[in-house]
Amino acid sequence: MRDLYALDRAPAPASPAFALALKPALSSQLELRIRLGVRRPPPQEHAPIPTAPPPTNAAEPSSPHAAQSVVASTLALLLLLALIGLIAWASLELNVVDGFRWLLSTRWGVVTVLDVYAGAFVVAVWMRATTRSTAAWLAWVVALLCLGHAVSLAYLLTRLARGRSLARAFSGA
Repeated sequence: MRDLYALDRAPAPASPAFALALKPALSSQLELRIRLGVRRPPPQEHAPIPTAPPPTNAAEPSSPHAAQSVVASTLALLLLLALIGLIAWASLELNVVDGFRWLLSTRWGVVTVLDVYAGAFVVAVWMRATTRSTAAWLAWVVALLCLGHAVSLAYLLTRLARGRSLARAFSGA
């Protein structure tokens, strides 16, 4: 039996009375081991087996935040392309300067222009909060004031393309 367990050889208990004194607390198998002086080897501690993260499909977002970023990026890109197309289409009728003059000739045109530039101010503040470089921020703002909210969409796309979640794209993180 000693060979079966390949155990270290421990001396037998001093007397059989020792085993009998512990009899109520010990199982018969353990009592037999004590009488024979056989011990089980201590359990070997193994290093935990490293587990690799499950493979992810690039087409499937791994979290709801990633899904939101994909949806936001897709919508921003579609809006940007539509806006560029509409600007090109409108330019066929009037150039930008003549269109701006015509727009400012009506009260609703003035309100629309002020509304757009109020939105541009809000976007410029967001850009300042999320852009580290003052020079880069100024370049974005000048482009925003000259080209409109197509620049806002482009800025959002650049933030999302850097792997940020939708929430982090709008925060300074």
